[in-house]
Amino acid sequence: MAKSPHRRLPYPICQQLQSKKLMMLVPGENPTLDDVETAGYVNYWCLYSMTDTGPDDKYVEYKKCTPDRECYVPPGE
Repeated sequence: MAKSPHRRLPYPICQQLQSKKLMMLVPGENPTLDDVETAGYVNYWCLYSMTDTGPDDKYVEYKKCTPDRECYVPPGE
């Protein structure tokens, strides 16, 4: 069986978004959509609030922490 191609992320991961799954990735390796989708909602937290909700009181996970969100922090800032 051939290995399926990795799906690229549609936008960079917010710097404030954390999960156990993201911490287990090989340093320097780009995360894929499969990585963030398999992390699970309950395993995400925000570094700003240190809870499962962001500073805007909305739940955090990759699909919810988009560049359109006011508290989103792009990589490198």
